[in-house]
Amino acid sequence: MKVALVTTWPPRQCGIATYSRKLALRLVEGEGVEVRVVSEEGGETLEPRLPCEAAFRRSEGWPGAVVEAVRSSGAEVAHFQHAPDIFGADGRMVRAAEALRDAGVRVVVTMHTVFTSWSGLIERRPFVRGFHRRLGEASHALIVHSEVSREILVSHGVSEGKVAVIAHGTDDPVRGDAAAGRELLGVPGDAEVVLFFGFIHMQKNIHVLVRALKSLVDRRPRARLAVVGKVGGDAWYNHLYLRWLRRLAQRQGVSERLVVVDRFVADEEVPDVH
Repeated sequence: MKVALVTTWPPRQCGIATYSRKLALRLVEGEGVEVRVVSEEGGETLEPRLPCEAAFRRSEGWPGAVVEAVRSSGAEVAHFQHAPDIFGADGRMVRAAEALRDAGVRVVVTMHTVFTSWSGLIERRPFVRGFHRRLGEASHALIVHSEVSREILVSHGVSEGKVAVIAHGTDDPVRGDAAAGRELLGVPGDAEVVLFFGFIHMQKNIHVLVRALKSLVDRRPRARLAVVGKVGGDAWYNHLYLRWLRRLAQRQGVSERLVVVDRFVADEEVPDVH
């Protein structure tokens, strides 16, 4: 079976790119499975078993380029790793799915973000209900990582039989170097560290942790809250959110207990940080 994996791809600093590479490496372990990566510009071939064509750019009219790349690859299945900031939550994704479906390619979409009607409004995407329903009609299957996401899609009109829940998964157990991790964070050896790890933006609700920090420090004087990750999309409003988090900690008198490492953490550093 030939699968075209449509996604961001390393060395782009993107969590979905990292996820997709790990998924693809597992897929090609299967007998008779061939994977070709159709990536956003900035991705390149890293593995001999995973040929990669950088075929699209999110800021442009990408559906035509993606459809052509998938069709020319001879893939039987097109598997999109969908996030609204990559492929949008509008007619472009639906048109791409319809075009591939009509060309005889089976379309699978893993949805890494599933908006409710309310969260869609917050993110200035007011028509997510219709988008989900139309994407479900255009695709052969939608994959989500949680039962809650499945329930949202079904409530928005997606056929229940088309939605599969597959857990996001975890890496094999590893043990990092705690001393190296503490050095990276800049915390003393006796500190008790609460870690937030991931892209920094408002919907991660990091402010809940910052608001709880004073209460924690009152009970555990050696406590630190470490916020580690790149500012989401390098967007101005997410930079503003991070500034607000710092001010919030300052107002509560715990600014010295808030540790921020606002950069993309390399794979080899991740075990140490954790």
